[in-house]
Amino acid sequence: PSAKVTKSCHRICRSKNTRRLLLTGTPVQNNLKELWALFDFATSSRILRKLPYFTNRFAVPIEAGRNKNASEWTMRTADR
Repeated sequence: PSAKVTKSCHRICRSKNTRRLLLTGTPVQNNLKELWALFDFATSSRILRKLPYFTNRFAVPIEAGRNKNASEWTMRTADR
């Protein structure tokens, strides 16, 4: 796409008046970054914040808790 189209898309996405609808072809499965991207688009980063925050606060503990050798503490942290 041209720079003009890209700038227009960014302007629309940043507008608080823009309504967003998510249509996904498949359910989100085991991919927290994809889940973050959907929420980020739909809420303009208002719920899960930016990716580094989401990764440190949610993704890392959840993924560590999924490990079959995870400690009890790690699994409790992932369940929060």
